[in-house]
Amino acid sequence: MDGRKTTANLDTKELFGLSFVDSTSATEVAEVVIDLATDSYSATVVTPNVDIMVQMQDEPNGEVASAVNSAEICTPDGQPIVWASKLVGKPLASRLAGSTIFAEMWPAVKENQLPVTMIASKPQVAEFFRQDYDNLEIVEPGVLDVNDEVGFDEFLTETIKLAISNRSRIVFSGLGYPKDPVIASRLRKACPRYSAEPAPIVMCLGASYEMYSGLRSRAPQWMQDSGLEWFYRFMQEPTRLFGRYFIRGPKFIKSVVTEFFSK
Repeated sequence: MDGRKTTANLDTKELFGLSFVDSTSATEVAEVVIDLATDSYSATVVTPNVDIMVQMQDEPNGEVASAVNSAEICTPDGQPIVWASKLVGKPLASRLAGSTIFAEMWPAVKENQLPVTMIASKPQVAEFFRQDYDNLEIVEPGVLDVNDEVGFDEFLTETIKLAISNRSRIVFSGLGYPKDPVIASRLRKACPRYSAEPAPIVMCLGASYEMYSGLRSRAPQWMQDSGLEWFYRFMQEPTRLFGRYFIRGPKFIKSVVTEFFSK
C-alpha cells in the first residue's frame, strides 16, 4: 500500500517487494532513528542499492533477502531504484544514501552522548572514530565469513557483550552487503540471550564510515545529484566494481519488468 507509515512514522511505498522510505530528506530519516534510539526501540535500518536488489532477486528465499525484508526502515540508496520507481508508476521522492544519513546522524549521536558500538571495516576507521567520540565501543572483525558458524558466533558474542557494556543504543555495521543485514538479523535474534534490555538499532551502512572519516572519497555533489555517484566509485575501483555495475547490474531490469506488469 503506497503512502503508509512505518512504525518509525516515515512514509513508505511498496516497491520491488520492499517498503522503501518515501522522503526527500535524509535529515528526517536520521532524526527518526535518533529518536527511536533515545526511546530504546529496536530496529534494523537497511539502504539497498541495485546490487543488493539483484542478490535478493537471485536468492529470494536466502538469508540476505530475509534480513532486508524484515528491516523496519529501508531507504533507496541507489539512484537507479528511484528512476525505476518512476518507470513503474510508483515514484519515490528521492534517493536516500546511507552515507548521507550517517553524515546527518553522527553529529546528533555525539551531541546527545548516545552510547554506540561500531563494527569497523579497517583499523584506520576504528582509529578515526575512537579519536572522534568517547562513548563508543568498536569491533574490528577483520576477515569475517558468515558461513563460518564458529567464527561468526564468536564475533556476534564479542559485539553483543561490548554493546551491553556501554548500553549501546545503536550498532553501526560497516562491513558492506551482504554481511551487514545478516549481522543485523543474527545480532538482534541473539541479544535476548545476553540481556533483558531491548536490542539496539542496527544500521547497515556499508562504506559510509570510510567516507565520513575521509578514507574513501565520495563523489562531488553534482555527481550525487545527477545519479552519477556509481560512475565515480567505478573509476576509483574499476576492477572490483566492474562485475557489480556491468554484469550483475543489468539483471535489475527483470525486477523492473515484473513490477511494471504487476500493477
